[in-house]
Amino acid sequence: MPKSPERCAELRGEMRARILRESLRYFARNGFAGTRIADLARGIGIAQGTIYRYFDSKEDLFAALRELAANGDDVRELKLLARLPLTAKAKIGRLSASILGAWPTTSCSRPRWC
Repeated sequence: MPKSPERCAELRGEMRARILRESLRYFARNGFAGTRIADLARGIGIAQGTIYRYFDSKEDLFAALRELAANGDDVRELKLLARLPLTAKAKIGRLSASILGAWPTTSCSRPRWC
């Protein structure tokens, strides 16, 4: 039975969100220069071409991550967190939990195909 257009859009959104989530971790661990699309795809468990279905290049993928991270609420939260009397490790833990907790599960702003 063929998938409905709605289900296709949902699957695309889920895959895009998965790529973004995993890419965030990979870029944080390896840096921009140390991140290769082939390694990233292998780490996610998808084909390299799948990433290119959603993002034109590594730069495009990184820009999408920056766009997600660059909203005003995040800046306010960072300023508040910086003032708290916590260790750096505790602050990083809270920030990571906040970011991953608010991470979209289906955000497909550039639909392509199933």
